[in-house]
Amino acid sequence: MASWIIVLIIFGVIILVFSVLATVWVTTVRKSLGRLRNNIQTLADEIKKGESEKISSYNEMAQNYNSKVENFPSNFVAQKFGFSKFNLLEEEKMLEKSEKN
Repeated sequence: MASWIIVLIIFGVIILVFSVLATVWVTTVRKSLGRLRNNIQTLADEIKKGESEKISSYNEMAQNYNSKVENFPSNFVAQKFGFSKFNLLEEEKMLEKSEKN
């Protein structure tokens, strides 16, 4: 009887450790996705003001972010917290828009 109690206690400790590790991982991924999203949005705002040299930086960051939102295992966190993909920009179209303004 005592051996079963010890096994249950060990099993409970293992579950607790894994749940703490999972929570830390989810928090880390969520913060990382949030920072990426903010950086991409800042670049998008700068591009709208006519800073065309930043389009390639935006696209590179957006591709990195999108792959994290789409691919295992960070896609679970992205879906749970509502992170969505960014559209890539076409340089010619953005330059035309900034020249018209």
